[in-house]
Amino acid sequence: MQTPYHGRARIGVHPVDVDIVNVDMAHWKGTATTVGGVAAAAGEAVVTLLDQPRPGWSARAVATGCVDGVLQLEGHGQFHAPPPRPVEPGTRSLWVKKSPPRT
Repeated sequence: MQTPYHGRARIGVHPVDVDIVNVDMAHWKGTATTVGGVAAAAGEAVVTLLDQPRPGWSARAVATGCVDGVLQLEGHGQFHAPPPRPVEPGTRSLWVKKSPPRT
């Protein structure tokens, strides 16, 4: 399957616009524009997608700055989903009943 991604992302804590051909590959490639302060932080970073189809998914990548202000991204790992939020006690649905213990 091939899933392109064109939209907002974060490289570390910096917001950027990214263009990735296929976020489903382990070794993906893309570009980042409107990088602002990220150019100084070129090197290895975590790229987190912010728009559909993979909001919150992240992967590690090496960012290389170009003379035109665009960062070339070379991912070395698949994008993975964010960890699930912990469920606090007492937040379960009241409609879910426990099964009686087996004897």
